[in-house]
Amino acid sequence: MSSGAGGSGSGGYILGVSNPVGTGSTLNYIGKHAYAYTGLIISPTGATAQHSALKFNTPSNSYLVAYGNWGYAVATSSDLTVIIEVNGEVIFREIIPDGDSIDSPVIWPLIFPPDSLIEIKYIFDNGSDAIWFALTGEIH
Repeated sequence: MSSGAGGSGSGGYILGVSNPVGTGSTLNYIGKHAYAYTGLIISPTGATAQHSALKFNTPSNSYLVAYGNWGYAVATSSDLTVIIEVNGEVIFREIIPDGDSIDSPVIWPLIFPPDSLIEIKYIFDNGSDAIWFALTGEIH
């Protein structure tokens, strides 16, 4: 594995730094480490459509082993649905029924294949609620 910024070394790691201290919807890299954090997302009042929280592509020559976690605050009685898609195919879907609580944060182990579009979405069935998502892991 090479060191320094930019390009990839013999290990295939992305060595450039992408938004290393920020929030947003993309995957950030520091060496072989990867992470994403949305920051707190306030869902629009009465919004029932799917909203994208994280959306990124995995590197073409590496796979991502990560832990995903999320938490939420419900301001109104809303069902919450969390969806993870890989290349448009749903691989995870969880529905938290109206008014139920969960131990937050929820943590799940994930492995994403090379050269794949990853999207994490959420739906609140009504009201104005808040949610956050984070992924932390390594590129292999």
